[in-house]
Amino acid sequence: MIIRIYKKEFTRQNFAKQNLNGFTLVEILVVVTIVVILSLAIANFGRDIFWQNYIWSRTLIAESEAKVAMRRLIAELRTAEPSSTGTYPIESASQNNLIFYSDLNNDGKRERLRYWLDGRTLRRGRVSPTGQPYVYDIGTESFSIVVNDLINSNNLIFSYYNRSYDGTASSTPLAEPIEVKNIRLVKVEFLIDANSLQAPAPFYLSSQVMLRNLKDNL
Repeated sequence: MIIRIYKKEFTRQNFAKQNLNGFTLVEILVVVTIVVILSLAIANFGRDIFWQNYIWSRTLIAESEAKVAMRRLIAELRTAEPSSTGTYPIESASQNNLIFYSDLNNDGKRERLRYWLDGRTLRRGRVSPTGQPYVYDIGTESFSIVVNDLINSNNLIFSYYNRSYDGTASSTPLAEPIEVKNIRLVKVEFLIDANSLQAPAPFYLSSQVMLRNLKDNL
């Protein structure tokens, strides 16, 4: 009787050992491989989500900054007037460069404002009149970035129209070289792409302004 119990316990121990030793090297490698694949998939998914959030956030910021810049530019153009030295309100104009005068802080002095395209960046230069009589010292020009990531076709930022502009597609912009004394309306266009390799699509923003102090067609 004792011998039978001993054999039974021995058999159970062998069975337990067999279960403990049941994982082969191949099975362990398969499990490890599955764990690695799942970990990589989860890591890539998290990275993609983070990157997409970054792209969309950057795009929204670029759009917001462009709208603010457009409003300021249009407001400055609307109030363009002769400089503090008596020169014409618009100094020079082209499709990617515009220089004009405007009183920014209502102190009776007209600042010289220069907007120009530098690669994919629209920049702004500002010169305040100094001295008596007034002079514009170009060496004191201060600079700032207006808009980044511009992809405007043919670098076309500014379009200019004369007094015959009627607001329809039949109105054609002035051809370069621009005669500044013919300008009555300026159209400004921004085509912005914060990331050209991925969605979302480029953001287009456009506005036009009649130069209040040059308006003579009414």
